[in-house]
Amino acid sequence: MTFSERIKATDKKLTETTKDVKLSSWFPLLLYMLTFYLIDFFAFFTIFPNRNVPVELYFGRVSISYIILGSALFFFFRKKLSLILYSISALFLITYEFAEMCYASANKSLFRLSVVTAAKDGFNYAETAIRAIPLRIWAGYAVLIAFVVLTVILTAKFGYEPQTKVSAGFKLILSGAAVILSIVFVIFIKPFMLSSGQMENFGSFDIYNYTNLVDAETMFRQDDLLMLLNRDAVCSVKQRFTSAKYEKEIDSFLEDRPSHTDNEMTGIFKGKNLVLVQMETFENQLITEELCPNLYKLRQNSIDLEKFYASRFGDTYTFGTELAMNTGLFAPAGASIESDFTQNAFPYTLASQLSSQGYTAREYHFNAGHFYNRGNMHKTFGYEDYVMYANYADDKSLMFEIDDTLINDDGIYNKLIEKQPFLDFIVTYSAHFPYIQDDIYKEAVRRRPELAADDEVGIYKAKATLTDDMVGRLIERFEEDGLMDNTVFVFYGDHHNPYIMTDDELEEDCSNIPCFIYCKGVDGKKVSKYCSTINILPTLANMFGLDICDSCFAQDVFDPNYDSLVYFQNLAWIDDKYHYNGSEVIESFSGEEPDAEYIKKRNKEVKQRININNYILFLDYYKKH
Repeated sequence: MTFSERIKATDKKLTETTKDVKLSSWFPLLLYMLTFYLIDFFAFFTIFPNRNVPVELYFGRVSISYIILGSALFFFFRKKLSLILYSISALFLITYEFAEMCYASANKSLFRLSVVTAAKDGFNYAETAIRAIPLRIWAGYAVLIAFVVLTVILTAKFGYEPQTKVSAGFKLILSGAAVILSIVFVIFIKPFMLSSGQMENFGSFDIYNYTNLVDAETMFRQDDLLMLLNRDAVCSVKQRFTSAKYEKEIDSFLEDRPSHTDNEMTGIFKGKNLVLVQMETFENQLITEELCPNLYKLRQNSIDLEKFYASRFGDTYTFGTELAMNTGLFAPAGASIESDFTQNAFPYTLASQLSSQGYTAREYHFNAGHFYNRGNMHKTFGYEDYVMYANYADDKSLMFEIDDTLINDDGIYNKLIEKQPFLDFIVTYSAHFPYIQDDIYKEAVRRRPELAADDEVGIYKAKATLTDDMVGRLIERFEEDGLMDNTVFVFYGDHHNPYIMTDDELEEDCSNIPCFIYCKGVDGKKVSKYCSTINILPTLANMFGLDICDSCFAQDVFDPNYDSLVYFQNLAWIDDKYHYNGSEVIESFSGEEPDAEYIKKRNKEVKQRININNYILFLDYYKKH
């Protein structure tokens, strides 16, 4: 007897033995609900495993989503279709959890569904995240998948359909009741619970986050994975709703604030070349005389925005900063910048404004134009060309991830200075994740052997020196070509380094990063006002004599009416008086007790700014104004 024949014989014998065995019609329901519970339960051990959540909470967080999935999938549909939907749902949730785990291990945050459009780009770093997954986690996922398969086999073989109309009607009634209950819970009961006194300090981030999902990580920590997915789907649809009412709110916001006032910095750079250098993952700790001497020297003689923050909004770091710097607007949570706003009108970007005055405006980066859709987004931002290094390099064999390739290769460098006046927007790369001993690290250590390291922080610092080398060569060649006296340089970090951030650090503290403006012959000074990436546009517009500040959402840092404020998507904010972490004041800079009315007013203002910011983008406000 062949192996195949033995299998068939065994199956026949098993069928004869169990032909009278029937599972209760309720039993598969229990298996379904247990599956979704186990998936969610497992998420607590894979996503942010060191967040110190009390173990007893693991057993008490059963989302209302279980009722939806368990009841509807089992009772409403016949067995075959029920099993198909159950299998698809379970495997989707396992995949979703796995993706969130990988994303969290690299970014120490959670993504929203909108980033699916950038999934292809994210796969470039997937290998690094996957290699870091311990064996026990792989084993856990294997158990989950095996449980799903076992449930399907048991239900298919031993489950039975109700035989009477009463049973079928009962299925429909119970299923409908479960769905109605879940809707009532999600729309009415949950918001009431959140707004009925749980957040009595100086704000109500819980209800705000539940309504708008601006912070996926907090949603997961407070609820569970299924509730996060539920709110993500709901909010992603809701936030795209447009109405004339919102246009009026934007108009009122822009009209009610004080008009821009010319100041001592107005027009000081009018007509000069502008080079914007967005430095990948650059923190203040890197700019020391020993580690990055070129940047250090320039910073000492620059207009230094020492309280500058890269507030992370939306679901990407680098490209979110590109949007903020170019448009003066933060990326909305849950939006896909590279697909949602490609057709938006942004007439007030520096590239658009300076191009109308005869400037050549180009963006420069090593990566291909399809990455973050930069090949199209640069046009949206007003640049005439996106310069991918490999397309213009004289030497095609170069390692383009090394930042100073931009300056050392004449083919690329000549594009920078091809026609004056010019606006060059350079996005660096060398200090990018992963922090392993790869070719970028090896090149950095070849140049500076004393930086050899085997830890993430050490490798990060070694890679960053390649960006400093690029800056040194950039200044050197501009001096040789006689361009220094007529060029303004702006250096700023795109975000803090989440990969080396400790679990007890607040993101708003880590987000204080470098931003300084250097122009030969202009005296350096320290600027102590709190500001962020959205302030770069109006501030430089004022310095270049562009009369657009009243049309910009953000404000010029040097405007006497600017109120020195930086805020974050979790409703945290910092100004000259307080540091508020989204729920309470954690630092009073005057040493006095917090003023409750002042805090309340600030919270309202921050929410309003976030909403107006989002309305402008989703309504494509500038196309009509």
